[in-house]
Amino acid sequence: MVMSATATSPELISTHQNNKQLVWRTAPPDSLQAKVLADLLLNDPAYAAVARVGLLYVDNTYGQGVSSALRL
Repeated sequence: MVMSATATSPELISTHQNNKQLVWRTAPPDSLQAKVLADLLLNDPAYAAVARVGLLYVDNTYGQGVSSALRL
């Protein structure tokens, strides 16, 4: 069993599901974080006039995961 408060990579789930291991996370996966951010940018009236969005991230597994998921 793996328990992590910071492991958000989607690969964590696929790796451990293949081995029939349990994974407990207290942080949402990168893919869900990116979906929520994208929904906020696309649907929140506060961002209605925004035409371009810049994306800055720390070049580590977390930053790369959220960045690539958000670009989809």
